[in-house]
This record gives sequence, structure tokens and C-alpha cells, in this order.
Amino acid sequence: MLKFCKTLIVFLALSAGMLPAAHGAAQFSAGLVVLPKGARPYTGEIFVKGAKIRQETSGPNGTQTMIFRPDLKVTWVMTGPAKIWLQMAYLPTDNEFEEWRSQKFTNALFLGNDTIRGINCGKYQAVEDGKATVYWVSERLSLPVRIENQDETIEFINVRKCKLDDSLFEIPPFYKKAITTIEPPQE
Repeated sequence: MLKFCKTLIVFLALSAGMLPAAHGAAQFSAGLVVLPKGARPYTGEIFVKGAKIRQETSGPNGTQTMIFRPDLKVTWVMTGPAKIWLQMAYLPTDNEFEEWRSQKFTNALFLGNDTIRGINCGKYQAVEDGKATVYWVSERLSLPVRIENQDETIEFINVRKCKLDDSLFEIPPFYKKAITTIEPPQE
């Protein structure tokens, strides 16, 4: 799950970073389909407002909401039925999109044009640490609508550019803080 979260953070950050500067900070919501190799697929919803990301997923282990707040250097994880939340440090490595956007995307190999769920896309391959990742970038939306690597395939569906309320990126007041806060491992 942590590997998925890191892949998704890079994917979403790339999505936010690819919108033209004239539009200001990216704001959109989308359905999410995750197809892990060798495991059950799961779905969710994504909300992006600039660098803030809210990810709601439902899978075999229930419903989970994660809020990524690089501005506060935290990630919050909330569980549905228990209405509890815990906090994890937002690691500097979670915020790799600046490097990706400015260097890796420029150096990505253009594989041609393709269509994903009726959306015309440019298809790009990037290789990092010997591992290839393929991105399908919507020409109309100026953001990736699919990403595929050796571990999983992630797709945005029904992408909607919209204004998002800041409260989406906060912990609801009726949630209770879990006793434990997860800190990053010491290296």
C-alpha cells in the first residue's frame, strides 16, 4: 500500500504540475481505478487542489481516506467506520514532482498517440532506477489519465476541473485522533 501511495503521489503531483501556469493552481476531481498486478482491483476518488491531495479508496480492507498536505509536512490517514485518524510525516521523497516535471518528463520517450476511455493522449515512457513507467497524458486535459508500471496500473476516470473547498483537505471535526502517530523510519 505504501508503494502505491508513493506512485500515486508522483502521479497526482505530475497531474497538478502539468496544467498550464495560466490556469493557476490545478483543481480537479476524478474517479480512480487501481489495478495492482496479482491482487484485487480497487476504486476511489481523488481531489487535487494545487499541492493538496485527498484520496478516498475502497478495497478488500474497507474504506480509507488519505490527505496529503506538503504545506504542513504531514499526511493524514482516516478510517471510515471507526472515524479515527492518524498522522504520518510527509517525507521529502514524497514530493518528487518538481524534479519529475522539470527533468524526467522532458527526458521521457514519446511512444506515440493513444486513446484511453475515449480521451486522446500522448503516450510517454520514463525509466528510473531501471524501472519503466508509462504515462498516457490527455491532450485536452493536460494531465495524465493513466499510469502503468511493473506493479500496477492507475487510471483517472471522469476527470472534472472544478473549484474545491479547502475543508476537503482538513480532518473532519467528528474524527478522533488515534493514539499512535507514525514517524518515518530513521536512516
